[in-house]
Amino acid sequence: MFIDGNKRVAMLFAKKIMIDNGCGIILIAQELQSTFYENLLSSINQVIILI
Repeated sequence: MFIDGNKRVAMLFAKKIMIDNGCGIILIAQELQSTFYENLLSSINQVIILI
C-alpha cells in the first residue's frame, strides 16, 4: 500500500482527515516509530492476504 516515502504522505493525509473531523492527530514518539511502522506493515500485509 504505502511503501517507504509514501508513509509520510499517508500520515499527512491521515492527519488532515482526522483534523477535519475534529479528532486529534497521530503522533508517534521517535523511539516507537520503528515498532509502529513494523506493525503498520504487518497489518497491511494481513489485509492483502485476506483479499
